[in-house]
Amino acid sequence: MKNNNSSQLTEKFNQLFAGGHTNYRVPLQITENRMFINKAQGSRVWDLDGREYVDYIGAMGPNILGHRHPEWIEAIKELLDTFSTSVGSGILQSTDDIDLAERLIKHIPCAEKIKTCITGTEAVQMALRLARAYTGRPYFIRFSDHYHGGWTMFSAA
Repeated sequence: MKNNNSSQLTEKFNQLFAGGHTNYRVPLQITENRMFINKAQGSRVWDLDGREYVDYIGAMGPNILGHRHPEWIEAIKELLDTFSTSVGSGILQSTDDIDLAERLIKHIPCAEKIKTCITGTEAVQMALRLARAYTGRPYFIRFSDHYHGGWTMFSAA
């Protein structure tokens, strides 16, 4: 870590962010400085200092095809060229909503209807409400000070 880009940016980042920009904490020191990624392709990412890494996490699922997968890039370009609007208000719908629902119901045997959410918090609240309604029980157990997440896994290429 001899290049100054990462060390200078790490110092600035630590002044601006309390413990990082999410609650996700890296349990072990991977590098001397934070990794500031400026390029990604497939399973590889490159930092500002030119080091190449293999990304074993894939955004914990969404990047299962790798970074910047050509089919995804083309689909996003097509969407931006033709539809480019946000309709997640609950008032506006598109035919894509129906397509998504039909596909999910087809592939999830117990699903008769679906409910979409904008945030993870909203999804958890919905799941708790459904569980309470189904069981008739008014309470649920919550474990505090507990983390059941994953570990960041990168290796130098």
